[in-house]
Parts: sequence; structure tokens; C-alpha cells
Amino acid sequence: MFRGGPGRPEIFAPAAREALRESVARPEDVRPMLEYYRRSVRRALSGALPVYPPVRQPALLLWAERDAALGNQLIAPHTRFATDLTIRRLPDCGHFVQQERPDAVNALLAGWLRATRGVVTPSPE
Repeated sequence: MFRGGPGRPEIFAPAAREALRESVARPEDVRPMLEYYRRSVRRALSGALPVYPPVRQPALLLWAERDAALGNQLIAPHTRFATDLTIRRLPDCGHFVQQERPDAVNALLAGWLRATRGVVTPSPE
């Protein structure tokens, strides 16, 4: 994942890849992460997807266009769950957007935060 997932594999130096590998080397370390995906796939296959109320607060979705794990076709469903969603796509970027394109991510996040400052919808009581 750390060699093939990034659009630019060189962002993860060998020492960084080794530290990441060690962090998920034992089954008990990786089980919680994998359980999230197992449950998601089971729900999707069974048709028993949970129904959540839509998110009405401004939201930002940064999407890597070269993410091998999360294809671009997965962008559209997010618009059903967030009514005020800003989508920014990062070309030439793989799964690890903040490591691969930190300047672009920071600029997009800072701009979005400036644009949405003070824009908060009261929660229904």
C-alpha cells in the first residue's frame, strides 16, 4: 500500500515505510482498521446500509484522482449525505493526499475555512 498507493511513491522514504509497516504488523494492530471495511462491505452487500440524517454543516471533501483504493466513482454518493459539500479534486495524487500534496491540501483547507468562517447551521433540537 505504501509503495503502490501513493501517486508519488518516493514520498515515503524506506525508514518511513518500515515504521508504517511495523505499526500494522501484528493482527491486533490492524484488526480495528480492517473491521471498518469488513462491516462496510457486509452492509453494502446485504443492502442494510444505515440511514443517517444529512450533514447540513459546510463540509469539504478532498479527493485524490489517482487513489487506487478509492475510485473517482465514489465521489458522487457523498453528495447525498452532505447538503453543503465542497469537492476539490487533487490530480496526480494517490491515496495519501496530505503526505503527497501537503501544500495543495493546506491551501485548499485554509481557503475553505476562510470562506466558511461563521457559517454554521443550528442543530435541530
